[in-house]
Amino acid sequence: MNRTKGTTRISQTAEGQAQMLANRKISGTYTFQNGVKKTYTGSYELNALKFMDQVMNINPDDIMCPGPILEYTYEGKEHMYITDFYYVPYNLIIEVKDGGKNPNKRNMPEYRGKQIAKEEFIINETDFNYLRLTDNDMSQLLAVFMDLKMQLVDETMDRVVHVNEAMTALTTGYIPGFKDTGSVYIVNNMQN
Repeated sequence: MNRTKGTTRISQTAEGQAQMLANRKISGTYTFQNGVKKTYTGSYELNALKFMDQVMNINPDDIMCPGPILEYTYEGKEHMYITDFYYVPYNLIIEVKDGGKNPNKRNMPEYRGKQIAKEEFIINETDFNYLRLTDNDMSQLLAVFMDLKMQLVDETMDRVVHVNEAMTALTTGYIPGFKDTGSVYIVNNMQN
């Protein structure tokens, strides 16, 4: 394996992690109305795909799922992060999570720490727009699309970040260029 893949653990490669996600019991394939198939990992992701297809009538060719694979640092170590969705026309990464009215009540400090590190990476080190879609609340998806559409209409260079949960660690003042409007964060003309 080291000779062919460059590692002794397949899970340390992007290809290996994607394969592990696809093989999970909760993973599957959704067929859009036009016959295009997209993979998902979990019921929340499936619900998002159904909404984008059946309600928003989004062209499935504009959606990558899983989305881009990013590398971020957490506690001094590099980690791979496979995003849930990437909507190409708006340069938008969509992460689908529990939360909101259905919070995960398990004590998971490492998981939460990694989530914050991923979001900090996306906000500070990339030029992606970002949505953390929580609790199957598809109005959040509509809201980010409206904000992004307005950015196009206004011809601004602003990035849009919607995190639909308390962002305590991200609102401590060390993210330059952000306006705090509740759970919506807009990066003003931020060049990376």
